[in-house]
Amino acid sequence: MKRSILCLIALCLLLLATGVGFATDTVNQDCIIRVDPYGDGSMKVTFHLSASRWANWRQLYGDHPDVLWRDLKQKFAKAALDKFDLQRNDVDRTATARIEARALTTVRGDGSRGIEMLKDFRLVSNTALEWVFESTSQESPEAPILTQTFRIILPPQAVNAHIDAPGSASQQLVYQMPQSGIHRLFLWAGILAMGGGILLGIFGVLLGLGRSKRPPPLPPALAGQG
Repeated sequence: MKRSILCLIALCLLLLATGVGFATDTVNQDCIIRVDPYGDGSMKVTFHLSASRWANWRQLYGDHPDVLWRDLKQKFAKAALDKFDLQRNDVDRTATARIEARALTTVRGDGSRGIEMLKDFRLVSNTALEWVFESTSQESPEAPILTQTFRIILPPQAVNAHIDAPGSASQQLVYQMPQSGIHRLFLWAGILAMGGGILLGIFGVLLGLGRSKRPPPLPPALAGQG
């Protein structure tokens, strides 16, 4: 099953940050994902590193954001990644990456939209439009513990949001997007136009039948004999 591209990118960013240094600490990452009405998305990822990891990460990527962007695009060549921005704070040893991607959601068979979530993502709180997930993992006994917090903000028009197949490999955050007023206007305009065309066609047929029942006019000569 296709996985949420932004979830995978966030995990990749965290692994790139923890792939250097020592394996004796815990690395925290906060992600804010915003979904627009068209199903595209933007993500803001912030992580904090220890002094040793920060020095190595800065040497590899922090001073070379173009290299990080290149590596992300190579790892996710099939994804529609549009924009990338990286900001860092050397005093606090934190970095913030902002990424925009298209087609974050998938359209399900019933017309609703779904955002694929990783299996180990646990729902910790939610409102109608804001859903918060947490994940804790460790790639190996020598690797640091990775903790992630995902905050997903749905479009203001979204309704009936819920988790489908929670805790499974196919779990999704599902919601519906009601048709907007302009879409309904175009729909009714199309229906009225179609109905008007049908009525005109019927009137045309009836008028044609009416004309066909009238006898043809007589030639002038025959008309005079009458």
